[in-house]
Amino acid sequence: MEAVRYFVRMPAIDSNNRFDVVVVGGGPAGSTAAYHLAGSLDVLVVDKTSFPRHKACGGALIGCHDWPAEFPNYAEIQPHLRAHPNEHVCLHADRTPWWEGSGTHFFDHVHRYDFDDLLLRAALDKPGVSFRVFDVKSLNRLDNGLIQLSDGANVLEARAVVGADGVSSVVSREMGNAKRGKNEAGVRSEEHTSELQSH
Repeated sequence: MEAVRYFVRMPAIDSNNRFDVVVVGGGPAGSTAAYHLAGSLDVLVVDKTSFPRHKACGGALIGCHDWPAEFPNYAEIQPHLRAHPNEHVCLHADRTPWWEGSGTHFFDHVHRYDFDDLLLRAALDKPGVSFRVFDVKSLNRLDNGLIQLSDGANVLEARAVVGADGVSSVVSREMGNAKRGKNEAGVRSEEHTSELQSH
């Protein structure tokens, strides 16, 4: 991982700032990652804002019928989640309807303020998981193999970093994802969780 190397007079790291895994992004992806990593690892979830938070993106959960079986954290929060089924969809192009469907359960709609907060709380209830408001500005892989994250004023160190803060984020770019153009999507991931579990 090539990284930014402009660290000037960074403070010494103490044990309160060193973790097995730092998960960057406290939304559904980050909370789910932390939930599953919990147990024998010291996991810190960081996000640039505190929770609960308002999120501009929609809350459509597509194909969520099987989620309780696939995602134990979703099964845990489901009784507390207000979800509204959507059985009618009309797609428009230039304000003209071009496809419409009814009578099928297309997705459930949830309020992201509640959904994200419930998922994060489920992760924080697991042993070894904590949360901090921390806006990652840069990453640097150290000679000892640790990854150093900075918000410009404070520093964290981790054996592994999970980027769950969007495809255009600092973490994503450090993983080698190119900046996406309009209407482009893509992601690259590196997973070595067995190495983490063995230490």
